[in-house]
Amino acid sequence: MTGLTFTAIDFETANGRRASACSVGLARVVDGKIIGTARSLIRPHAEHAEFAPHNVRVHGITAQQVAGAPTWDQLLLPVMAFIDGTPLVAHNSSFDQSVFEATTAIHGLAVPTPEFLCSLQLAQGRMQLIDYKLPTVAGSLGVSLTDHHNAAADAMACAGVVLQMARLFGQDTMEGLWSAAATTKASGRSQPKEWTSKKLSDLPQAAADADETNPLYGQVFVFTGNMETMERDDAMAAVAKHGASCGNGVTKKTTHLVAATTGTGKEAKARTYIAAGQDIKIITEKDFRDLLTLANG
Repeated sequence: MTGLTFTAIDFETANGRRASACSVGLARVVDGKIIGTARSLIRPHAEHAEFAPHNVRVHGITAQQVAGAPTWDQLLLPVMAFIDGTPLVAHNSSFDQSVFEATTAIHGLAVPTPEFLCSLQLAQGRMQLIDYKLPTVAGSLGVSLTDHHNAAADAMACAGVVLQMARLFGQDTMEGLWSAAATTKASGRSQPKEWTSKKLSDLPQAAADADETNPLYGQVFVFTGNMETMERDDAMAAVAKHGASCGNGVTKKTTHLVAATTGTGKEAKARTYIAAGQDIKIITEKDFRDLLTLANG
């Protein structure tokens, strides 16, 4: 992943105003490897120095803790040196970019805003999850996040999310990773094209006269990716005749996800449910055909 060079960034604020940055975390990635991290508390500008109780509950930073911390005008140059001209990636970048800009402006500093990319939007374009909060996205990808709202920990997790998604989707450049996240508009937000499918009522229905002792009876199958040895409609019909149901998307009722292609949004969602204790079997196309052979007797 020689083209994956960026810096993940995360800000925490003292209150609801974007100019009240009280902590910044950074994780520098060069050629697909995290090579360094940095974190600093920030003493907010005097005009926005109050710490709102809600913010303190979220990140645990208090006015007393930042009393001796550097101000943003003291930190900006070291931060820019750490970034070293790389694009910035943040989870919900609209927030972090606005904090960067507002905090820089309140100090009267004239520094151009670096390029910002959003890992949240990247996940929305490529994955199907219960939600797209950083802990959910990181957990679904096996990325560690042990201290959420610690700016350094969040920046590390953000970097890990980008790198893991690059591996899963076979991308080795920043441009390729973001531009390949093909999306359609549905329900008012970006969703992967894979989600556009037949209505449930149009899918093959479980045969009413199926043998209840068959291993597929009562199971719920979802398919993801392009199968090489049979059409998806034929695969659905094959399980339906044995009393199994088929679904478009992974839900708590899903029992089997047939993953003809790995790293899809449906697989990520299934792994999220599995991590939460749900019994879902993720099987390959070969496993599925073996299962059909068993079911056919």
